[in-house]
Amino acid sequence: MSDVEAGRRRSRRQTILAASAIGACSVTAGSIFCFPLFAPNLTRDLGLSLTQTNAIWAGAVLGEYITAGPWGALADARGPRPLCISAALLFGAGYALMAGADAEALRARMNATEGAAILQSALARDETKAAQAAGLMMGYFLLVGAGVAASFFASLRAATHYFPSHPSLALSIPSTLFSLSSLFLTQLADLPVFKDASTGDLSAPSFLGFLGALLAVVNVFGAFAFGRHRSLVSQQKEEEARQAVERGSASQQSSHQTGHPLPGSETVPAGIAPPTSLPVPEQPSEATPLLRGDVESDCNAPVTPESLPLVSSSPSFRAYLRSPAFWSLTLLLFAAAGGAEMVMSSVGSMVVSLLAVHATDASQIGKEELKVRTRLVGVLATTNTISRLLAGLASDALDPTRPAVSSTAQVIRAQSPIRRALYRLYQIRISRVTMLMAGQSILLLSFVYAASALDSIAGLSALCSAVGAGYGMLFTLIPSVILIAWGQQHFGRNWGSMTYAAAAGSLGFSILFAQVSDSVAQRTQNQANTALHSFGAEAIKLGAARAFTAGLAKPSFGDACLMAHSVLVQALFSSQGGSAESTAGLLGTRTPAIDSVAVLTQDSLPADKLCLVGRACFGLSFVATSTVSLVALIGILPLWYRWRRRL
Repeated sequence: MSDVEAGRRRSRRQTILAASAIGACSVTAGSIFCFPLFAPNLTRDLGLSLTQTNAIWAGAVLGEYITAGPWGALADARGPRPLCISAALLFGAGYALMAGADAEALRARMNATEGAAILQSALARDETKAAQAAGLMMGYFLLVGAGVAASFFASLRAATHYFPSHPSLALSIPSTLFSLSSLFLTQLADLPVFKDASTGDLSAPSFLGFLGALLAVVNVFGAFAFGRHRSLVSQQKEEEARQAVERGSASQQSSHQTGHPLPGSETVPAGIAPPTSLPVPEQPSEATPLLRGDVESDCNAPVTPESLPLVSSSPSFRAYLRSPAFWSLTLLLFAAAGGAEMVMSSVGSMVVSLLAVHATDASQIGKEELKVRTRLVGVLATTNTISRLLAGLASDALDPTRPAVSSTAQVIRAQSPIRRALYRLYQIRISRVTMLMAGQSILLLSFVYAASALDSIAGLSALCSAVGAGYGMLFTLIPSVILIAWGQQHFGRNWGSMTYAAAAGSLGFSILFAQVSDSVAQRTQNQANTALHSFGAEAIKLGAARAFTAGLAKPSFGDACLMAHSVLVQALFSSQGGSAESTAGLLGTRTPAIDSVAVLTQDSLPADKLCLVGRACFGLSFVATSTVSLVALIGILPLWYRWRRRL
């Protein structure tokens, strides 16, 4: 075996190893989008409000967006290996700390073995400790968010190093796998090892600890597989040199076989002018159309910043910020990302709110919650991925600047029906801005539906499908529009600066959702306390005792609170038409625990901090989201009118 052949085999093995690492890092990097799976568990275990729970999500968003720029610069300077090492440390530390904090909270709940102690713990809940726990969890999840950006940028950088001849494919494959992260990881969460044996719900400490270990191992493998930055650069240069040598050898071999020199390789004797009768063939490039029409009109000319209205011709960042098109797209991204990521981060809470209204057996809510949350996170990931792929393909295939293929009517009639249909389909042109408006319209209709008619889990599944589709479309098309409208030279700067609008929208709408839900939960709780006190202490005691005796077998006090809510509501309606004895017949035989909890239950009702009254918990949030989305859709109309035939 020659040295050249041995080098090729080593290079092939290294490329296969790197491709495996790119896939592994990409498909696990988006672990923060599994947040809806364990968010309700954190809310119950730590005694948090929904506002505090969504503040934890805000930590991950901040960690991801704020560190994206520094990670990108480090990848350019040092390659992907330092990013993988950093991601392994951040993932391992962040998830381990989150798992430890949640496990400690569960142990504290389990230590309260007496019914009165459990109720006293709920009634005298320490808000200061809850706020401290939320702050710590937010910091831990911020580490995880920074790890997400590091791992994803490492995958992108390694892909462009190892596959330089296919730059678009090298970027699109890690991005697609990243959008599938939540789908892949949620399937793992459904394994029996991560379920609580007594409730059937997710064991958050076990799953969080597993995520930390898995992502740390994957990124250590990536650091090993990607190699050093210098070796990557030299390998890329060697690959380019090898391809050049192979092209030269192929040219010489073809020349010897045919006996004629290749075009451009012959020499011209002195004093004789080179022939001009034959045109020099145009060298194909990425800008060369695959199919050329007979006539190319001026509207098919390449789009440049100078040729587009509402775009400044100056490449400076200040001119970019002053462009009207920038602000239209920024508002669109703010509304789209804000509303969609509000759903992604809060879908677990929406499941709890809807199940609490429709569930007939409170003891089964925990098992049902996990199944529904897992399915909905998978729906979001699947529709997001499919829409990204379809939007990318459609925007290129239906580009309005693509030259049309002309043909005579006689030729068209002579073709088969399938060929005629394909020919007519090929003539269709749709602007990218039109597709942007379509994606935003899907989101707007989804938000209006959630605000006015969402009352079931089936409806929530439809909402997640539409939100995932619209979100994927816009996050594919907006970068494409920026690249074409402002050019490639400053694309990273232009797109990176606009993503801060996505971060602001995600944080703002997620906090709004939590504030509305907490407000409704508090108001409902106050009304329930007042009503129950007015219908007699005996019914209250019986309902609390039933919840207490059922809750003793549950390590999660949040599930016991859900049962208390259901039982006490039944007691409320029963006591309206009869005595406490008739209420006892509904609730069951009285237990000795009644006397020990009577004083506590007369003062206040133990309550979970999750909102449990259905659409009322989130309807107002979607009203606000719909309003902003409508304004953003109207704001994009000037771009559509000016760019619909150019972009």
